Amino acid sequence: GGGGKVESKSVVTSQPQDANKVVVESTVAEVMVIDVNEWPLGPLCDDLSHDIFDPSWEIRHGAALALRDILKYHASAAGKWAGTTAQQQTDDNMLWLEECTIRMMCVLALDRFGDYVSDPVVAPVRETCAQALGVLLRSLGDDSLHHVTRVLNDMHSISEWEVRHGAMLGLKYLIAVRKDLIIQSHLEQLLPLTRAAIEGDDDDVRSVAAEALLPLGSHMVTDAACFKRFGKPLLALLWGTIQQLDDLTASTAAVMSLIAEMAEHLPSHAAGDIGGGSSKDAGMLMQRLYPFFRHNMTSVRRSVLKIACKLSKLCFKAAHASSSPNWLKSGLGDTLHRVFLNVILEQRPDIRATSHELWDELMRVAEGKELAQVVSGNIKLWLQAVATPPGQ
Repeated sequence: GGGGKVESKSVVTSQPQDANKVVVESTVAEVMVIDVNEWPLGPLCDDLSHDIFDPSWEIRHGAALALRDILKYHASAAGKWAGTTAQQQTDDNMLWLEECTIRMMCVLALDRFGDYVSDPVVAPVRETCAQALGVLLRSLGDDSLHHVTRVLNDMHSISEWEVRHGAMLGLKYLIAVRKDLIIQSHLEQLLPLTRAAIEGDDDDVRSVAAEALLPLGSHMVTDAACFKRFGKPLLALLWGTIQQLDDLTASTAAVMSLIAEMAEHLPSHAAGDIGGGSSKDAGMLMQRLYPFFRHNMTSVRRSVLKIACKLSKLCFKAAHASSSPNWLKSGLGDTLHRVFLNVILEQRPDIRATSHELWDELMRVAEGKELAQVVSGNIKLWLQAVATPPGQ
């Protein structure tokens, strides 16, 4: 970066309350001297790279935000000097980006600030540094990506949850920006890492790990080899995790979204493995969704309905493809009751429309005599619900 020199100046401040008095203040300022051949934003980025380690989280956050936005548009010019060869400029650029990447990963490992203003912890410094890391990784080569992946893996083995949280945030944006390369070369390394995070005890780490896997959800169920090795066991793990969730757990939305994403892209020939096991588990899986039909988060309600629709279609196809029993019939009344309440209580048009779709699917699953029994047993309760004024 450029050097600096110190300049001093005097400022005369008049005192309106006393016409015979003036105050002379001496100020000292450091003036930045920039080499004309240097990348113009270099000195500023050098200062910001230092500020991301400031003791004040507001300064760390602001510096990370500035670096993220600068690199979003100027990463290709970072570290270059005019008057050098093209190869030297490329080497200088890679060296600068790699050093900045190391700094971002250090912050991910060292930052401990978290704000609990919502269900999942809000870690603005780690989140922004992970976003900046994602911007940097778009410009780095495969070797650098391999080293970043290795470091994130090592970070997840640390006992402090903030370090593991930072590792999952870095992984989340790494997958988002380099999805194709991850699928080609790094699935074997990253999927066990995220699975371990979901299996862990910390709910905030589990939430970020599930979010990180969302871009890979379709690949994990459409690629036969990947589904057998990773996708199917992951579905079993996620369905087991649901039993630990409630309205207050931070990972509910992320876990539900990941199950919905995988279920939506699950091929018809593998639909029986939606629970990570045999299709006879469908009725039990539907019952695990009951507590979340009226969850306070719209994303959870939307995901639950998508999963329930997939389960209903699975049961309908299985019942007509063989003589096996329809696994939803035993809980049809409870399921219809919850969907009916969704229809009359839901305020969002898209979720209400999905509730209608699920109702239609359940009508296909049920048969005349059984459906009549279910309706006769619930009709009084449904009419009371419709007649009850809002808020009572």
